[in-house]
Amino acid sequence: MYLKLITAALYCCTASVLTAQTGVGQKIGKWDSQIYISDVNGRPVSNRYSDVSGYPFVFEHFKAGNMELKNGRKFAEVPLKIDIVTHEIVFTSSNNEAGVISSDFVQTVSVKDTAASVIHNHVYRTGFPSIDNYKSREFCEVLAEGKITLLKTMRKAVDTRKNDLSGEVYKEFVLYEDVYVYQNGEMKRLKKDKAFLLSLMQDQRAKMEEYLGRDKKNLKNLQTLAETFRYYNGL
Repeated sequence: MYLKLITAALYCCTASVLTAQTGVGQKIGKWDSQIYISDVNGRPVSNRYSDVSGYPFVFEHFKAGNMELKNGRKFAEVPLKIDIVTHEIVFTSSNNEAGVISSDFVQTVSVKDTAASVIHNHVYRTGFPSIDNYKSREFCEVLAEGKITLLKTMRKAVDTRKNDLSGEVYKEFVLYEDVYVYQNGEMKRLKKDKAFLLSLMQDQRAKMEEYLGRDKKNLKNLQTLAETFRYYNGL
């Protein structure tokens, strides 16, 4: 029965968000055993990028991730990829059929990166205030969260080049990333220097002065910046 409902969700395109059902399906559960037709506005995957080099996703291959929809529903271990050209989630059901969910319906996606020796949990979220090229409906990665949230916005665009001699057209995906801070309901572009950070952290200035003075921290390095904001948020 669940498999039929999943398949129906993948092939049923609706013009509006369907009302969530109540009952056991509201529990956090595995994707293939808890999803109902009313949980997502899914549609089949179409190959729009067959002539473009590279891939439109944050990560190339499917990874098991947890997903929370904007209606509050949560699902665990969803095989998914995040398309940052269209800002959609591409997922597979239990019978390996693929579908797409717009970011308009998704609040948060978390994926564990097990490639390195230390497992790191990557969190992607929508809904922050629009700024510059970032739109609120788009996914960005949450690098540190708390009193000040550090965010990395991500988008890919198709770059088209033409060989003047042969006339051949070459297309490839180009990644654009920017880093922002979210504080008191406001987004600001991050400046990677000590003076800017201290201007944000006035309530803990003395402690942050001492912290930033240790080991000649490289504030141009994104990992170092994330660690700095996590330290501040923990004070």
